[in-house]
Amino acid sequence: KTIDRILKLDPQNAEAYFMMGMTFKDMQDTARAINSFQEAVDLNSNLIDGWLELGQLFTSLENPIAIQYFDNAIRVAPENITALHAKAFYLANTTNDLQAAIEVYETINAIDPQYEEAYFNAGLLYLDLDQPDKANEQFNIAVNVSPTHIRGYYFRGLTYEMLGNTTGAKADYE
Repeated sequence: KTIDRILKLDPQNAEAYFMMGMTFKDMQDTARAINSFQEAVDLNSNLIDGWLELGQLFTSLENPIAIQYFDNAIRVAPENITALHAKAFYLANTTNDLQAAIEVYETINAIDPQYEEAYFNAGLLYLDLDQPDKANEQFNIAVNVSPTHIRGYYFRGLTYEMLGNTTGAKADYE
């Protein structure tokens, strides 16, 4: 009701359409959520969250147009870590373009060298590419950036084991 009142006062209010999209998304009404988010970004093409929501919804629908929405968010804010991470996740998990996803994670780490999740995720992708040496480098950076990154230690231990370094593997597992 509040959103309806806002739109009666200001039918061009992009934030109201965005909030309407979030409401429809929570109600699991994907079609109406998409329409609302689309209206929001039509009214304000700089609305990064709107682009990201559209990308995620189209990803859930297995529609390849999703990548265009992630790219639009990045065009608006090329250094937005959330937008870059969403694109990398999409590339890795939906299109299986692991190398492109790694490149996006590298971009993230060039912007924010303290963002350990990009190192960790790149390490996982290098494991999928059967490159344990490169995976180990990424996990090593992740645990150096965040010494409490438990999964980083586990996977670094796994890569040490794959590389024949049982001492390093045992230390990380412990």
